[in-house]
Amino acid sequence: MPRVKILSPRDGVLVSFVVDGMHVIDFGAMIGVRGVCVRVGNMCASWIHKRLGVNGTIRVSVGGYNTIQEIKTLVQYIKDIIK
Repeated sequence: MPRVKILSPRDGVLVSFVVDGMHVIDFGAMIGVRGVCVRVGNMCASWIHKRLGVNGTIRVSVGGYNTIQEIKTLVQYIKDIIK
């Protein structure tokens, strides 16, 4: 997706990312009203955010309890928010 920069490893269960031109708290509020819980901010790791040159990140946790449809819905919500 344009504007989305994924910062976590490809095979991780935690997906950390930023959206160019959007504050992480704004993104969190916009996806939260759609009923999706994400974590936004520094996650107690401000040093790594500083090193990466970002003010914070958006983190999504994916696990065995998530369905493929939930992931597809999440991706669509992200697309809707960043357009």
